[in-house]
Amino acid sequence: MTIEENMTIEQFYNQNVRLYRSALADVEHKLHKLMDVDAFGISEIKTRIKELESLKEKCHRKDVQVEDIPERIRDIAGARIICLYLDLVPIIVAKIRQMDGISVALVKDYNTKPKDNGYRGYHLECRISTQTYDPETLETISDIIPVEIQVRTQHQHDWAELEHKLRYKPQLAATICSAEEELDEKVKNKKLKEYAIKMHNADLKRMDLRDTCAFTKRVL
Repeated sequence: MTIEENMTIEQFYNQNVRLYRSALADVEHKLHKLMDVDAFGISEIKTRIKELESLKEKCHRKDVQVEDIPERIRDIAGARIICLYLDLVPIIVAKIRQMDGISVALVKDYNTKPKDNGYRGYHLECRISTQTYDPETLETISDIIPVEIQVRTQHQHDWAELEHKLRYKPQLAATICSAEEELDEKVKNKKLKEYAIKMHNADLKRMDLRDTCAFTKRVL
C-alpha cells in the first residue's frame, strides 16, 4: 500500500483503491462460492468500496491522519451478508472464519451486546492477501488489505439502513422525531433503540414461525 509524506486523503485513495477493490473482489468470490445460500438462509450478499467523500468525512470525524488510515479505517472495503434468521448469524460467522484466504483479525458481536442506539449485527475485521496490476508502473502490487464483513438479519439490515439515512440525511429525521426533538441526539437514540427492540422481537418471531412450520410438516 502506498503512503507518502504529505499525502492527501484523495491521493491515498486514488493510489490504493485498486488494492481495496481487488481484495473485495476476492472476498465476494469466496463468499458466493463457499456459502450454500439456501442452507444458510442468505437473502443477499452486498459489497461496496467507501466513496472518497465518505472517507474524508470519517477521517475528519475520527481525527485520523493519512498515514493511519490503513490501521484505523478498516471498512474502506466492505461486504455484507443478509440472512433470514437470527440463529444463522453465528453459523455464517463460523463458516467465514474457516475460509481459506480470509484472516479474521477482530470480531465485534453487537448481537450479544447491542450499541447504545440499539444497533445489532456481527462485524468481522479481516485481512486479505491480494495483488493487482498497476498500469502506470507496469508492476504487480501485492499487499494485505483490511476488509470488513458484516453479517445481519434482514430486520437488522432494515433498521441500520433507516438509522443511517436519519443520521446523515437530517431532512428525514421528522419520520421519527418531532421538529422540537430533531436536534436532540438522546431523543433520537431513544426512539431508534425502541424501534431496534421491536425489530429484534420480529427476528425472534420469524424463527418461531419457521420452527412451527417445520414441526407441522414433520407431523403431517
